[in-house]
Amino acid sequence: MSGIWRQVLAAYTTDQHNERDREQLLALGAAELAHARSSEGRPATTEDVQHIALHEFGLLLGATQARTALRERRTRHKPERATTVQEGPAGSSDAWASR
Repeated sequence: MSGIWRQVLAAYTTDQHNERDREQLLALGAAELAHARSSEGRPATTEDVQHIALHEFGLLLGATQARTALRERRTRHKPERATTVQEGPAGSSDAWASR
């Protein structure tokens, strides 16, 4: 189980988080589920997050909370850009890093 799901499970089943943190964690869990359930080529929407939060966690999220959770999810899963090393011009001993 990944770290985020441990936190979501704890927020859902225990009182270890205050209300604000609990809502944020459950919203992030809803955003993760919305992303996982979205069709290819169609990103998860604010409405998807709100629907999942309500039906899976019993949490009524506002549009702003749902948008924030989607943004946070994208930030957490932002792909790293690979760096490749290429040789420089002929006769050069320098290596160039390109992105």
